[in-house]
Amino acid sequence: MNSFVGSVALVRHPEDEENRWLLKWSDTELQYRMIIAKRLEGETYRECLDREIAWELELRQNRDYLISNMSRLHIEEILQLDDECHGTFFLLEFFAVDL
Repeated sequence: MNSFVGSVALVRHPEDEENRWLLKWSDTELQYRMIIAKRLEGETYRECLDREIAWELELRQNRDYLISNMSRLHIEEILQLDDECHGTFFLLEFFAVDL
């Protein structure tokens, strides 16, 4: 069974913090998507997201943005994607991020 263990950034809009979120356009997927980071061995969920935000948005860690200390949502679920016969196990932590 496939699996994904990582974090998702809930990048808040400065004026509408709980209702509008930043999405990034993907030229290869031709769709908007949230910033998602796969957790590497030895990393915390927060650390992997910190790494990915800095890389994807070309921002300086601990200077251009803040990540909440605690996750807002935890999901641990097997999801059946369209092209899969066995499903994928997802373990995700969602963190609020302020630019």
